[in-house]
Parts: sequence; structure tokens; C-alpha cells
Amino acid sequence: MTTQSGRVLILAISLGLVAGMSSAHVPVKKDPAKEAAIKASIPVCSGEGDCRVKWEAAQLWLVHNASYKLQTTTDVLLETYNPPGAVAGVTADDDYVGKLFGRVTKEPVGDGRYKIVADLFCLAKVRFGGQDECLTQDQTLDFNNTVGSVQSAAITGDGVGLCPMKVVERLKQRGFSDQAIREVCAN
Repeated sequence: MTTQSGRVLILAISLGLVAGMSSAHVPVKKDPAKEAAIKASIPVCSGEGDCRVKWEAAQLWLVHNASYKLQTTTDVLLETYNPPGAVAGVTADDDYVGKLFGRVTKEPVGDGRYKIVADLFCLAKVRFGGQDECLTQDQTLDFNNTVGSVQSAAITGDGVGLCPMKVVERLKQRGFSDQAIREVCAN
């Protein structure tokens, strides 16, 4: 026979477990092969011209792919605004689910070379017992491949300004305007 206080205790414990389950941050399972590909494809630049065109390509990639405007733009940091109400990668507001945001850094690796690292994020929707997955691996690979493919004319010898035709065609496929391509590829 259960007493009234025993029922209250059981109810309180049950509610605590349910509340914990509904708000727990469930880690998103990332594809290890894609993570390895991301790490292997991080763009690296060397010299002023090569680093300038890759950095500009990184900025344009964020402008065209992120859901939020750039908040910070320096020689070593590009960062978008974050969605309102974002906590630990999850949100309760459907308006912000799946929206891409993040930062890109230019980090020295020695000998006048820099790696251009994208940290991209999106928000998942909190659900009872877990959350929807919101992966950015494909976007990060696209960033790495797009920025990494930009090369100076001194290396390739043809194209628009400092960009080879292969890069120009790829930027056009991604919706970059001719003016934006000229700005990225300017001498």
C-alpha cells in the first residue's frame, strides 16, 4: 500500500526523469569518414596573393551559404551572427532549425603558410527523448573544396584574374555573380 507522500515522491522522480530526457543534449553522430575528409581537405594558402584570394573566397562562401550576415570580418576571422536563443546547439524555435552559421579562421602553420578552418554550425530541434540531427559535414566539405580550389594565376597561368577557369565555373554553378567572381579573382 502506497502512502500519499510516497506517490508524490514517485511522481516527482518520474517528472524529473522525463524533464531530463526532453532537454538532454543528445550528441549528433557524425560520419567518421566525412570527418577524416574534412580534416584532410582544410584549405592551406601560401604567400600574400594566394592567401588573399582564398580568404576572399572564404568570405564569399559564408555570404552565399550562411543563414546569417557576417558580424566580424578581419584578416584572421570571419564570423556570422548567431541565431537568437541558441543554447548548446539546440533551439525550441522552429524558425531557427537548420540555419547555418559559424566562423572561419586563418591560422599560421609555419613558413608563411596558413590553414583556413571553417567551424560551421546549425541548430537542431529539441524533441522528447532527444533531438533532430543537424549536421554540417557536407557544408564544411563544400567550403573546404571551394576555397581550396582557388589558386593564383602564378600557379595555374589561366582563368579570370587569379582564378583558374575551373574555379570560375564552379563559382558560377554555386550562384556567384560575375562581379563577385571578379572581386574574388582580382589581381
